[in-house]
Amino acid sequence: MAVKRALLGLLDGLTAGGWRFGRACRLLGVQERRARYWQQRAEAGEPADRRSGGRAVHGLCPEEVTAILQLAAEWGEIDGSHRKLAHRGSYIGKVWVSASTVLRVLLEHGLVLPYRPPRVRSVKRPWPDWVRLPAAPGVGL
Repeated sequence: MAVKRALLGLLDGLTAGGWRFGRACRLLGVQERRARYWQQRAEAGEPADRRSGGRAVHGLCPEEVTAILQLAAEWGEIDGSHRKLAHRGSYIGKVWVSASTVLRVLLEHGLVLPYRPPRVRSVKRPWPDWVRLPAAPGVGL
């Protein structure tokens, strides 16, 4: 923060001495856009440094979390899968989120969908006696 104040002071001194703002920024090795941003914040009395980042634009709204939890309460037993719940939410027009988001919200709230074991593989039955498979070309000659 002290470095920014010093740079802004130097910029003010240079521009007061007749230098163009852009030329002064180049001399000091500061991007002009960034220096103007610092000036605007200093004039507005805002703190010079804020925590970087901010709020994710694509973050979930509280209404979406509520809709996911309601969806799980209504359809969780029937669908039995976070993937199916995500599709169901968009089909019925309640919430449009990815399957991984549904799973993440359910886990954050301690909800688990009912476990359904995988289906048992069927045993292949042999061909009936009356079926005659054609011989492959070149076999048995």
